Amino acid sequence: MKKTVGLILILLGIISVGNIILAAEKEKARDVSEDEVLNFIKVFPNLHEKLNVKSAEPDSFLKAIQVNKDIANLAKEYGYENENDMMRVFGGVLASYAFLKYEESEALLKESLATLPPALAAAMKPQLETIKKTLQDQKKLISDKTIDAVKKHYAEIDAMFQSP
Repeated sequence: MKKTVGLILILLGIISVGNIILAAEKEKARDVSEDEVLNFIKVFPNLHEKLNVKSAEPDSFLKAIQVNKDIANLAKEYGYENENDMMRVFGGVLASYAFLKYEESEALLKESLATLPPALAAAMKPQLETIKKTLQDQKKLISDKTIDAVKKHYAEIDAMFQSP
């Protein structure tokens, strides 16, 4: 059960980051190349450290970006045209990762739900349905090319969000 709750929290964190980033993008620029995914993998831990983010949770990272006054310079320092370009890549990668993580974990989540006390299972079921619907909605905004690039490097991205 602890693993299920942890997985749900990770998914909710990634979804909230993805929603905010995707909502901020006006154009349908969710086309992230494999090179951009590789750069994300290289940059994200360094940027995480530079922003002094204490948690592996994606929403902690987003909060750190929101309060950082120098994000435009950081984006350029890490090879992005500007902060919008960085957020386009991060949004595409994180939303794709969340979709793939849910897809990978859906059977485990359903099995775990079946082992919970009925009242708790009944309370969690709508949450899982909301997660699934949100991810399906996000997937419509992301190109297959982006999902394929993230899928190819899924293990590396997944390792970044695992608590030590």
